[in-house]
Amino acid sequence: MNVLRKAFSTLEKAIILLLVVALTLMVVFIFTQVFARFVLNKPLSWTEELSRHLMIWMVFLATAVGYRHGAHLFIDLLPSKLSKKGKMVLLLIFDAIIIYFLTVMFIYGLELVDKTGFQYSAALQYKMSYVYMSLPVGAILMFVFSIEKILEHLGFMKERGGHEK
Repeated sequence: MNVLRKAFSTLEKAIILLLVVALTLMVVFIFTQVFARFVLNKPLSWTEELSRHLMIWMVFLATAVGYRHGAHLFIDLLPSKLSKKGKMVLLLIFDAIIIYFLTVMFIYGLELVDKTGFQYSAALQYKMSYVYMSLPVGAILMFVFSIEKILEHLGFMKERGGHEK
């Protein structure tokens, strides 16, 4: 299981690298827009659009990392009152609900990508399906990290520190 843990960690590091690159590009684009607008008096039309689409991708990528670290809202009143076995069963039920939601998100995300394949962005004229692809990709990444959580809850993998509330 150490190999799996390493794979999950490597995936997370790759996502974080993508997030750093996307955020850096956003800062550069927005700075360029401010400079062009207020110094050169020649505003650029593409910087805002590309920054917005990078932000959409960042949301779905960062959501997966946040999910892995248990950073999303979780009320542990009921699990904390249960026995160890009861808590495990309840957390597995939660995991099943999350996986169901992620499956729905993935399916409808793919439909959205398919339906927007003919639409192009206003300024740069790339397919909007590239932007909407962030939805199924985010669902897949969260699904992968859900598998990690299930393995932890079942005791196949030791829980990481601070991972589960």
